[in-house]
Amino acid sequence: MIFESAQAWNVIKLKKELFDEFPELKEKRSAFSYKLKFFRDMPEFEKVLKKLRAEKEEIMPLLLFLYKDVE
Repeated sequence: MIFESAQAWNVIKLKKELFDEFPELKEKRSAFSYKLKFFRDMPEFEKVLKKLRAEKEEIMPLLLFLYKDVE
């Protein structure tokens, strides 16, 4: 089975703090999973955030801001 993440055409550089929290990320053979969710508006995002808080699941949410560079 091929996942979308295995076909990525770009690289996202992670901050040192993330590697400090998860040193296993440096090892190529480590088993990690992630889910990437996209929300088009704040009400939709807030609804999912409220659900995550209620579930109290052991996850680490990560916000990624995408924007166009202005030259």
